[in-house]
Amino acid sequence: MSIAHKAEKKDLMNIARKMIILALKNGLKYINKKDEQLIRELLDNSSIEDLTEGILGNLDKKISQLLTEIFSVKAPHLIRKVIKEPEDYKGKDLLIICNNLVEKNPQDTIQLCEGWILKFVVRSHVYYNDVISMLGIIKRALSQRKEGWEDYLSKFISKYKSRKKLIKMIQEANLAQEFN
Repeated sequence: MSIAHKAEKKDLMNIARKMIILALKNGLKYINKKDEQLIRELLDNSSIEDLTEGILGNLDKKISQLLTEIFSVKAPHLIRKVIKEPEDYKGKDLLIICNNLVEKNPQDTIQLCEGWILKFVVRSHVYYNDVISMLGIIKRALSQRKEGWEDYLSKFISKYKSRKKLIKMIQEANLAQEFN
């Protein structure tokens, strides 16, 4: 990354961009605020395409979150190459990513939210607020597809009917008019 910073200072953006991609492909393990800012500024659509071809699955969590944030805005069709396990993300972080993604790539948004919900809804009721927020995002994503929200929610409620507190929260959030 130090070479990328030096290249950027000398206005050699292509070299800086190539150094960033090389560092990320080789398993960069740590970035600071300056690195983060440089990555945000220099990754463009063509470099993102190039990056995803050799990206490692074992990225540092901070780097992975930065890339998913960038991808969700600049290259939503590639988001699943960075997020392999949605449950590795905090609910709030995944909500930000999915909010950026929902209009551009509804199918991946649904899969990411469902993957997270599947792992956390059974763990504890402390995650239910994030589950409700993710259901809201899924509702927005489904509005762009044939499968209706009512069908989806009815299956969801049926699947988690033993989670009384969650069902009550869904009803209180007005996610389903017919269940109120």
